[in-house]
Amino acid sequence: MNLPASALEFLHNFRGIYHGQEALFAPHTATRLPLVHAHCFAVKADDATPLDDICDRIEKEIDIRLVPGDANVDGQVSIHEVRDVAPAKRMFCASFRVPPSVAFAARS
Repeated sequence: MNLPASALEFLHNFRGIYHGQEALFAPHTATRLPLVHAHCFAVKADDATPLDDICDRIEKEIDIRLVPGDANVDGQVSIHEVRDVAPAKRMFCASFRVPPSVAFAARS
C-alpha cells in the first residue's frame, strides 16, 4: 500500500478477512496468507527508533506485536528504508504476512 502518510492506519481492515476460510490456507493447502507491503514515514535516526515506531504502529492496528526480521517468518516484519523525504523523516516499507489470528478472527 503506497500511502505512506496513512497506510498503517488501514491494517486493521485485515482483521477477519478470511474468517471461516481456514481450510484454504496452510497447513491445509500450499497457499500462504497474503504478504502485505505498507509504505510509511518514520523519524530519521541512526538507531532502532524508526523500526520500533513502525512495529508499535502496526501493533496498534492489528493487535499483534511483530518484531523486525523476515517477512516470511510468523511474528516478524521486514522493514527497509525506501528513501529520505525530509531532513527529519524517512520513508520505509514494512512487509509481513497477515498473521493467522488476524486473518481468521471474527469480523466485528
